[in-house]
Amino acid sequence: MTPTDFEPEYSSYKDADGFVFYENNKVYRKINPSFLPKYEWLKSRGIYENLLQQKLLIPFTEVLTNKGVCLETTIVPIITYPYEWCFEQLKQAALLQLQLMDCCLKQGAILKDATPFNIQFYNNKACFIDLLSIEPYEEGTPWNGYKQFCEMFLAPLILSAYLPGNWNKSLAVQLEGIPLKQAAAALPFKASFNSLSLIHIISHSKFSSKGSSSQIKKISKDKIFSILNHLKSGIEDLTAFDKKSNWTSYENQMPYTAEELQLKKQSVENWLSGKQYDTVLDIGANHDVYAKLFHGKAKQVIAIDNDSTVIDNLCKKSADITYSFIPLHIDITMVSPALGLNLKERKSFFERVQPDMTIALALVHHLFHSRNIPLDRMAELFKTCSKDLIIEFISEEDEQFQKIRNINNHLAYDKTSFEKAFSLYFSINSVVEIKAGKRYLYYMTLKQSTV
Repeated sequence: MTPTDFEPEYSSYKDADGFVFYENNKVYRKINPSFLPKYEWLKSRGIYENLLQQKLLIPFTEVLTNKGVCLETTIVPIITYPYEWCFEQLKQAALLQLQLMDCCLKQGAILKDATPFNIQFYNNKACFIDLLSIEPYEEGTPWNGYKQFCEMFLAPLILSAYLPGNWNKSLAVQLEGIPLKQAAAALPFKASFNSLSLIHIISHSKFSSKGSSSQIKKISKDKIFSILNHLKSGIEDLTAFDKKSNWTSYENQMPYTAEELQLKKQSVENWLSGKQYDTVLDIGANHDVYAKLFHGKAKQVIAIDNDSTVIDNLCKKSADITYSFIPLHIDITMVSPALGLNLKERKSFFERVQPDMTIALALVHHLFHSRNIPLDRMAELFKTCSKDLIIEFISEEDEQFQKIRNINNHLAYDKTSFEKAFSLYFSINSVVEIKAGKRYLYYMTLKQSTV
């Protein structure tokens, strides 16, 4: 739900220098009087202009209103959070934060904090959105965001590099980051031989636990540059621990003949003919084969999958994709809930993402057997996603179905039961038999009575 005019964005309460608000479907950042002199100084030095030219900042325009000086910012179509990102996305965001710090310092400015919530993916690249986080630098001033950077960027990256799992997810329960002491304790012994983890996590945790960090009064600019360069080179070399997946090679091992695959693609293309969408949600994406079919037909495509390695691979591809494409590490059965202060600080996934088309291919049998979700509950789940739905049903006779079959699941599962369950909420517009007696592709639209 969009806040009323000039009501501050709920998550924008921590900064005394300004806040975000909405008016006439536009996004503004109000500059409080306390920050105006700093803003004018930054503007006069051409710092904002330089950062915009390097595409490090979200584009904005200064406007003078009856509310004072405001910055009208380009709207980011889809707001995402770091606990929805894959390893590669957090890595990109961390490197952007360091690059921004480096550029600011060279121009006499500094960032006063270091949180990944200040970064969004715009035009398939990481982009900094908190325009008031930049302030003039005074010689000897320490980098106050250093510890925050280590807890919110470096700790989950280091842990994901040395241990199984996507540690970005921990930021959903620790919105202020992973405490250094906790991160140091979780790291294996071999991490102490990596200077990145030894200096910025392990030693830093001991230093901070003694309360010494608050005693740092002066630090040279050269020392800050040295810290930035060490962090940058170390993070660039990091790779995720989880590199293998059953699904990363799926595109080359599809259980279809060339003719069946062409029929599947052609069916989707036929159903999309003449249609335009704002947001398409591709659930269980695996690859971008079908997302590509929405090029020119959707403003943005969001691909979600509960396999972090799959999303890492899609993230690496996204920089070369010419349409807006955001891969996210999300399990559709456990999407991000509302979190933070009064459960309003960080909005739930479906508050932020409201697709008008959902595509779910080769997914139903996984939800049924891997998660024991009955077909009627599954239909209810997809009802909450969007008005249009392209979904594939894989029968019990299919070879892939047999591989994952849960013999203890005795719930009804057949084509008739599938259609009956989904017909409660959807009108079935078209059905194509992709693989004889085994795979069926459906195009459905939500019934008006259920909207």
